[in-house]
Amino acid sequence: MIADWYEPLRDVRSLGSQTAKPGNLGGLHAARQEHLGQFFTVDSLARFAWELIQPAMARALARDGEGSRISLFDNSVGSGRLFQFADPTTHSLAGVDIHAPVVDRLSSVAEAAGFSCDFLQCGMEAVRARHYSVGLINPPFSLSLQSPLLEPYRCTTFGKYGPNSSTVSHAYALEQALDACDVVIAILPRTFARAVETDPSLCTRLAGVFDLPRSTFEEENADVAVTVLVFDALPRESAPVRASVSDLESVPPDLGLECRTDRVLSPRLKHKLMVDEGPVITLPVTNDATVRVTHDGRRLVLKYRCGLTQAKVANAVLRESIARYPHLDKRYPKQVRYTGDGALDLEVYLAQPDPLAVFQQFIELIQSAGGQPVVDIQVYQYIKRRARHNARDTVPLRHVIYAPAALDTGRIVAKAITTHALNPDSWLSPVIEAGETIEFVPVNVNGETRYRLDSKIGSYVLTYEQVLQRYAFQDVHGDWTVKHEGLAVRYPEIARNWIARARALDALIVVEPHLVPEMEREITSLPLTEADMEGEFSALGLDRSQWQVIRSPNDLDHLKRINVISYNRLRLALDGSRPKLTFARRLRRRIGILIADEGHLLRNMTSQQTRAIWMVSARKRYILSGTPVANYPRDIAPLLAYIADGTAAQPYGYYRPYLE
Repeated sequence: MIADWYEPLRDVRSLGSQTAKPGNLGGLHAARQEHLGQFFTVDSLARFAWELIQPAMARALARDGEGSRISLFDNSVGSGRLFQFADPTTHSLAGVDIHAPVVDRLSSVAEAAGFSCDFLQCGMEAVRARHYSVGLINPPFSLSLQSPLLEPYRCTTFGKYGPNSSTVSHAYALEQALDACDVVIAILPRTFARAVETDPSLCTRLAGVFDLPRSTFEEENADVAVTVLVFDALPRESAPVRASVSDLESVPPDLGLECRTDRVLSPRLKHKLMVDEGPVITLPVTNDATVRVTHDGRRLVLKYRCGLTQAKVANAVLRESIARYPHLDKRYPKQVRYTGDGALDLEVYLAQPDPLAVFQQFIELIQSAGGQPVVDIQVYQYIKRRARHNARDTVPLRHVIYAPAALDTGRIVAKAITTHALNPDSWLSPVIEAGETIEFVPVNVNGETRYRLDSKIGSYVLTYEQVLQRYAFQDVHGDWTVKHEGLAVRYPEIARNWIARARALDALIVVEPHLVPEMEREITSLPLTEADMEGEFSALGLDRSQWQVIRSPNDLDHLKRINVISYNRLRLALDGSRPKLTFARRLRRRIGILIADEGHLLRNMTSQQTRAIWMVSARKRYILSGTPVANYPRDIAPLLAYIADGTAAQPYGYYRPYLE
């Protein structure tokens, strides 16, 4: 076990090791104010903790192959003692600490060693961590944390900032790590560790309890009884391994822990900030009028070098603020703050007939305000690429209608269904009585077929839809007509590429619970095998190794090509102790194609099953339903939003503004 990259940090001493011990309880508070609860993990304990997690990391790396990484997280990282045995080629590092000099030095050394790292100088209460493989924590003990930014964990209580704004440092650190990481190795006060062992919401994942000698932190100028708690990714059926460790050089047992790599997880460390009412523009006046125009996804980003230029351009682009409580006839989404916010949304440009021409008008607006715009080439590439995508998105998959076969040639005889005026906008229009026999003559108007009706006072030309709506045809047999050939015919090469890509994606079929047995029977009877992917058919049904019905958390570990799950199970928690860890959360970003049967069930955006479907975050999504949607926009808007929310191709936004 080597740690050469860590050598430049070995001379860094903790604040606790440099602070005199308090002589009495009265001096305890003053001592904590001085050392901030910072006591670094001794090397022998860091090695012991690393050996506890090493087998699980080795299994995960072997499973996911070359190029995968284990993401490590520490919410009181200090000088990174618990990370000293990490390897830049197989690990990424993340952590927070309030002591700026130590964080800066750790960050520079880790980056120089080649690590992908994310270190923030702040307290654990000011961050939100998600999707890490392993948490290695030695938090400050018994410090009172008071902040409106605290996550509402079970350890938080009512504080001076209201509900869930007060807690104790080591308890909050543990719950934060458990929420963010698959596996957690936590060094905690022994009295608190004993409480965790009996807490039903925390002990289900407990895999190991190791009591350490009281002299463990002696070189850090601390005399405290500590225990190492080991938590697995999922609840365990067996009791945790318990041991009293007298020699930290001994090799701990393999606890059978399981963690995931960045092939599945996307680690994220977000710094939570309070809204500051300070100055919006802080740049100095440099007389540099350069305005760099770039983008972050669909959002245009303007970068300035001069505060005066920023003020002039921002005022021209954003124009004026909208009211916080708008009038009833002007309702805006919450994220819209200015009347010109749409100018920074690239989807607005893509909704125009000529997106590049409208974007050029935006560039000219910046110039007229005194800026010198410099547009990143990626912005133009993004607009052109998205314009091509939107052209495809607006083509139906396929549109087939049932229509009278003889409408395109010869004279057509029909009877009026109801009494109506041929031209409702004119008082002089002839009135056709119900049951009256009418003759139509097909005519060509601008390349499209229209239908002329000759009357005593003139001729009237009707559209295809108007004819079908008002008249019943006589002696005309119906037939199915293809109105749109669809994407596969319009873009054959793209269709072939997508079919090839779809074969490599895991699919999830979500059905109502009572339909799961029927889905099993149907899949079993499909005339498909793995060989079918090469165009060969068999009557033996789909190979069982290629599909499964997800019924337990164990089924989530190894997904098949086709996975079937019920709506009820998708929203269920894996166990009662962690209600937020649901089947849907475990499937998040692991599904390539999601097919939602009885998709009209998603019309309620606040229901648990709808939230579960959104949580999966599949790359490609299909909604199937034979139930007519109720005649209200609110019923179909959630279905549209699940496919695309407020884009040029689908302008109706649920979470985003409506585009027009």
